[in-house]
Amino acid sequence: MQFQVSKKTLQQQVRPPIREKKLKNQDRILYVKGLFNPPPTETSESVMGTKVLDQWRNVLSLGVLTAFLMLMMMVSIIGDYGILSSHQLQERKEILEQNIKDLKNKEMLMREEIHALKNSPTFIAAVARRELGWVKENERVYFFNQEKKSL
Repeated sequence: MQFQVSKKTLQQQVRPPIREKKLKNQDRILYVKGLFNPPPTETSESVMGTKVLDQWRNVLSLGVLTAFLMLMMMVSIIGDYGILSSHQLQERKEILEQNIKDLKNKEMLMREEIHALKNSPTFIAAVARRELGWVKENERVYFFNQEKKSL
């Protein structure tokens, strides 16, 4: 919502002084190395000193950048959340999923065996014959020599 303002009140407001000096093109440039200050005036001695200083600054910044990139690469490969750890976790996940499948199959077989032991007399008799060595009345049992032959 806008308020109506009369011309008198606009003229009575205090305004900042208008800058008399027009900006040169050089004043509008963002100076990165000088942190928003215009570059110093050049003299023969200061030019050589600044060139050497700029070269060392560039070499140092390149070295720091290289060291940082190497460190980040090592962390991304070897670190706790790196490529190697992720690969090991994926393998472990696959092994555990296979174990779960095996245990579910084993559980299903045991449930079927429990159901058969509760409801099927023929299965109970087969288990008794197999595990306890029981025989029916008119059966003959033959024992064979089960020695292992050594080569």
